[in-house]
Amino acid sequence: MKMRYSPLITAVMAVIGVFVHPAHAIGIDATEREAYSQAVEVLVELQAPPPGSDASLRWSASLKVLAQSKAKVADGYLADLALFKLDGEVGSEWSCAASKRAKNFAVLMNKQLARFGKGNSCAQLASARKLDAQQLCASRKEFERRVEQTHRVPQPDEDGACS
Repeated sequence: MKMRYSPLITAVMAVIGVFVHPAHAIGIDATEREAYSQAVEVLVELQAPPPGSDASLRWSASLKVLAQSKAKVADGYLADLALFKLDGEVGSEWSCAASKRAKNFAVLMNKQLARFGKGNSCAQLASARKLDAQQLCASRKEFERRVEQTHRVPQPDEDGACS
């Protein structure tokens, strides 16, 4: 069973994006927004992946778009994805994508930490979809560790791969 985007879910994600990134609401790049929405859907799907799920492929494709984007909004989307639980390979791929972003990304992560309890897009999503936020979202302690790790994530090699 493959999850499909419903117009309601897409609208909810767009509204959350506007509240989370109001400065970027005008002129937001559709490619990055779609990559972010797809990445969020993967994280939700990974709570109970259906047999034959292509979630890991969609996650990789989404992060590649965000990591390689020239748009500053991609930094905000990657910082928002850090609010979710990112364990194992999912977390490793997120760290690799984060390592390819500019210094602005670290600043956004610190801002996200400062307002962690307010406007947390993962908690808002969990509430809107009636999901277990403790299972889906990173705790403050997990997020603090992730912020610290953004200062020392592995740098990509000359081929663009992470070590």
